[in-house]
Amino acid sequence: LAVTVYLTLHGGYTVEFDSAGGSSVESVRLKFGDSIPFPDAPVKEGYRFAGWYQDEALTKRWDFSQNLVQGPTRLYAAWQPQSSYSPEA
Repeated sequence: LAVTVYLTLHGGYTVEFDSAGGSSVESVRLKFGDSIPFPDAPVKEGYRFAGWYQDEALTKRWDFSQNLVQGPTRLYAAWQPQSSYSPEA
């Protein structure tokens, strides 16, 4: 109980979004056990946004419907190169 009160009084934890060269995504402050609201997808010229991951190596996808804040959190954007194919060409 003391830990919960401490975290609530001090604003909880910061969740940061590392867009890996894409547009900036604002961090949020949440309490322990909160779910992270899905942020607007960042944009990066020549790439398509491919989701948020828990690790910089992009091996553990963050599931916004299941994963909860357990402490300070940084999520990493994954990108896929956009196809150069264009039906008008």
